[in-house]
Amino acid sequence: MYYEPYNASQLRLAYCHRVYFRFQTHCRLPQPTLDGLRQDAFQASLDAYGIRLLDVASDEVDLVCQVSLRPEECVSACASKFKGRLSKWLRTAQGLDAPAKLLAIGYLACTVGDPTRKDIEGYIGRQGEHHGYNERPLPPVFIEEYPLPSGAAVRLDAAHNVSLLRYHLVFGTMFRREVFAQAEAAGVVAAWRGLQAGEQFALLKVSIVPDHVHVAVRLHPAVAPLTLAVRLMNVAQEVMFERFPEVVIRYSANRLWENGAYVGSFGELSSRAVRAAIAQWRGPGA
Repeated sequence: MYYEPYNASQLRLAYCHRVYFRFQTHCRLPQPTLDGLRQDAFQASLDAYGIRLLDVASDEVDLVCQVSLRPEECVSACASKFKGRLSKWLRTAQGLDAPAKLLAIGYLACTVGDPTRKDIEGYIGRQGEHHGYNERPLPPVFIEEYPLPSGAAVRLDAAHNVSLLRYHLVFGTMFRREVFAQAEAAGVVAAWRGLQAGEQFALLKVSIVPDHVHVAVRLHPAVAPLTLAVRLMNVAQEVMFERFPEVVIRYSANRLWENGAYVGSFGELSSRAVRAAIAQWRGPGA
């Protein structure tokens, strides 16, 4: 059967991609000019990269910030761009003409968003009840939660960096037709789980109801959330067309999903809480 794969550039997206970063100076050596960095002035140097600086605070050794990214941007690429502009800003502020090692190699990165991890896990777990499927004699709801596989926490970190990057992905079926039952959902999730090591992600929780899917994942910083979303959409479509063609034929669909998706970051803390913490990060009177 012929089916057209999904392409990131063609998808209609709703998204929220926010990341908290912490950078340090090389060997934690004080850089007095770092304390003078101001959000409005530094934002101009990030505009060309599509990075929006939401909040920032710094002293002579550390800089903490919250940024907003497009979903096709991976965290490691953002960190590299940010550090490159920050290094240039420091050299200019100090009047240095030659290259200088001013910043540490690594960084800390955590995703944040309006909902927290607890909010997302609860929301995904309530999909059957939310859509009224639990009232059916045989509810067509597939919900599973997965612990991180052995060694996955190490595998999902990049060298010299510490990251905890989590995303909520939502896909709706074409015309919102009720395609998924237990067997189809289980087949799709099994295929997704087989991708985890190669695609550098981990499934955290999945909820599949007949006409849409919610997925919570953790990513390696070199993987853009949109890249993973498209990969999952295409693999699920392949499973349905190759293993369950009678379902596809029944609904007269030439594609599994609507040509769109939701990609949202989340973390232990909300974006609002992180903003408040950054505002107070330097402490009273600092």
